[in-house]
Amino acid sequence: MVRTHRGRPGAGFSIHQSKIFDPAWVLIKSGSWLSVSGRGGPRDPVRRGDDFTRLPPDKFGPRRQDGSLDAFFSRVRQQSGDRPFGVNVHALQLADPDLWMRFRAFVGALTRHTRTLPTQRWELDTFFGTYPMSPLGVHRDNASVFALGVVGRRTYYTWPAEYFQPGDRALHKPDRAVVEPHLPHATRMDAAPGDLVYWPSSHWHLATSSGEPSAVVQVSAYFGRRVSDLMAEMVRRIVAERLGPSDHLLEYPLAEDRADLPAVLADACDAAARAAADGKLARRMRRFWLNRVSADGFDVIAPLQADAELDDDDAVSLAVPITWSETAPGHCVVAANGHSMSAGGAKPLLERLAAGETVRVADADESQRSVLRFLLRARAVRKELR
Repeated sequence: MVRTHRGRPGAGFSIHQSKIFDPAWVLIKSGSWLSVSGRGGPRDPVRRGDDFTRLPPDKFGPRRQDGSLDAFFSRVRQQSGDRPFGVNVHALQLADPDLWMRFRAFVGALTRHTRTLPTQRWELDTFFGTYPMSPLGVHRDNASVFALGVVGRRTYYTWPAEYFQPGDRALHKPDRAVVEPHLPHATRMDAAPGDLVYWPSSHWHLATSSGEPSAVVQVSAYFGRRVSDLMAEMVRRIVAERLGPSDHLLEYPLAEDRADLPAVLADACDAAARAAADGKLARRMRRFWLNRVSADGFDVIAPLQADAELDDDDAVSLAVPITWSETAPGHCVVAANGHSMSAGGAKPLLERLAAGETVRVADADESQRSVLRFLLRARAVRKELR
């Protein structure tokens, strides 16, 4: 996997664990996420193609009460008039942080070998369907994808970037007759339950099936966010904070000399310049990076456990790596699983935890206790058995 990451598609290979994701478990996790997320809805309607229906997950996605993926597929087939359909459920880590940690171990291994993080994000999602061919046809996107078979069988075809030229009639059309002549020139990868396949963002790809129910779990690295876009978002937020209500003006008041900047635009320029000069922009960027690297490149992260608490008798140790950066003498920002906080006097505590020590809450001062409480809520420390 490391050798092919972002390079060339990996021939389909089996990890010999057909139950690594039990179908019933995938059903329950997807259903749990849909029940709490609010994903889908009036702005995510049923979308019908000539021979395919894309269904909104809030109404047609897996549900606990389905009981099995077989029952789920049977229900949705009836609801869709027995037309081929597809349902996508994204960001499963919000429903199950433990699942996220399992994939983080996988992603972390890649990160250690490649020494890189994708500029946009990693994403964890599922694809359910009976469609015989991807509704996007042969296409490329800015994601390198690892797909793990859960139910049924799918076949993936990939082509290097130079194989197709823009405007080729075989692109973006789920038409088997048009695509068929190109299949012998593709890398073919078959994904049955327990098989893992991979294709990089540089390659055209196409997913096909027999039309029988199938499901995959995917972890995808998305690339392509421009550094200037990230910087612009950082500056925008700082300027908005410093302008306050004047950031929401509906009109620009003209100065007596029409060529002069309105006061609000001059203030915006000054706010941006001061953010760079006083270090606020750099501090925001550092915090962004600590959050991102502590989450292994994920930007949609599991929320803090608001009800997690510590008693004086508790002792804790690290469950996952944490990272921190000194922002001033005796003061630092500590990040864990994509969350961060500022703390004073915490560096010795963090160094002890990072060294593998177990820390007793009773031995920590109030500032250190707030750090331990944050780390517990961020799922970065575990309580030791008393």
